[in-house]
Amino acid sequence: SKRTAHQRPTMADDGAADSDARARRRAAFWKSARHLLQTNPMFMAAFYGGVLGVALATGAALLLLHSTLYGYGMFMIVTVLFHALEFTWVALFHRTTLRPASFMLPHQHSREFLYAFCACQLEFWLEWLFVPASYKACGPVIVVGAVVCILGQALRTMAMATAESNFTHMIAEQKLDGHELVTDGVYAYFRHPSYCGWFWWAIATQLLLCNPLCVVAYVAASWKFFSERIVYEEQTLREHFGEAYVRYAARTRTGIPFIK
Repeated sequence: SKRTAHQRPTMADDGAADSDARARRRAAFWKSARHLLQTNPMFMAAFYGGVLGVALATGAALLLLHSTLYGYGMFMIVTVLFHALEFTWVALFHRTTLRPASFMLPHQHSREFLYAFCACQLEFWLEWLFVPASYKACGPVIVVGAVVCILGQALRTMAMATAESNFTHMIAEQKLDGHELVTDGVYAYFRHPSYCGWFWWAIATQLLLCNPLCVVAYVAASWKFFSERIVYEEQTLREHFGEAYVRYAARTRTGIPFIK
């Protein structure tokens, strides 16, 4: 028989109504969350900090407990520390410009940085699945990678601490008030110690993962990036500091092979 206007809703009708209500609540929740993150970016920074904390704990667990993924665990630890220190430095010396992007996460830095991160993940997990476990857990290679990562991170961190507010993530096109030519500390030996540290750190992360293809790719990509950046930055520094920078550059090195 035909359904009348006064017929009671069926269980299917009730289920559809409940589903619609849940969908509306979810949409309202995510709309509120997006609004909160857009109006107060530090909530997003707190979220990133939480994700990095979970990654740090996961990396420590793999390092200590897993027989074949301990290299990946070390990779997670050094990666978390790198991004956490980048954010901390901005918080200490450039608080007015502090934002979620100060973490310098792969998707925040550049497309090339993101592609490089995705490539190393893809190589690691494909090889981990299809090659002998000992191949991805080569102890001597991982130890060398860990040592170079620590030294590279230490050099970059010392460079930022020495330069203080004179160091920025972006090249200063114009000389700012209080901008000084830093020539002491690690800058007495390397004129771009933060780049030198990052260059060697990036390559060493692929040793931790025992990624032969990405080791080669990271050497080529990192060298290209820093060679172009250093040439451009030194041009601006000569404009800012004149002969003083020319003399300083003549007695120091970059620490990156084939970049004078």
